Amino acid sequence: MLKLIQPISKKNQVVLAIKDAILAGTITPGDQIVESKIAQQLGSGIPLVREALIELEHQGFVQKTPYKGTTVTKLGPKEIREIFQLRV
Repeated sequence: MLKLIQPISKKNQVVLAIKDAILAGTITPGDQIVESKIAQQLGSGIPLVREALIELEHQGFVQKTPYKGTTVTKLGPKEIREIFQLRV
């Protein structure tokens, strides 16, 4: 039997791609995220990447610092457990 196709917005696709890269270690804690580079790699627009980064900031995966940009959040074991519990 076939599975139903789940509608997923482009923003959510970008969120999942960046989150997967963070969880896989491709983008490591403390790394600077360059919106234009991510957009080019994913074949999307910069505004879409910005929206995705806002979502990821709300989820705790990245931190935005005014005039410095966006970096991957450095998480300790305690923070990882808290995020995991919230997601479950």
